[in-house]
Amino acid sequence: MLRAGEIRRPVPAVRLAVSLLGGLLDPIRVVTKVPKQRPSTFVRVSRLGGVMDTVKTDRPFLLFECWAEGSAESLACDVVGLLVANQWESVDGTRLTGFTQVSCHDYPDPDVPDQSRWQVTGTLGIAIR
Repeated sequence: MLRAGEIRRPVPAVRLAVSLLGGLLDPIRVVTKVPKQRPSTFVRVSRLGGVMDTVKTDRPFLLFECWAEGSAESLACDVVGLLVANQWESVDGTRLTGFTQVSCHDYPDPDVPDQSRWQVTGTLGIAIR
């Protein structure tokens, strides 16, 4: 029987995506929770699903919520462009193995009328160490 230290396991995908985009979108904050004091512009990353499809690759299905005063569409387009442009790079010692965009759409939050929210969803390929 294999023990936890003997198996190949996925890298925490949300943390990896935050690290990737955080460095590329600076000074825009990339977070996993909406901050109590909302910045005027930020991106929240969460995992909606996905699977470890082989012993070598994880394919998390990720959600990128892009918030901005005015329109967040431009920020959502930046997120898509950066994910595609960096889909074969290494982040924090982990190799990415592709990005497949599923959607990019306006998704207003009725509880936050002074900010626009756009959502990007897609599958990020991540090599398992």
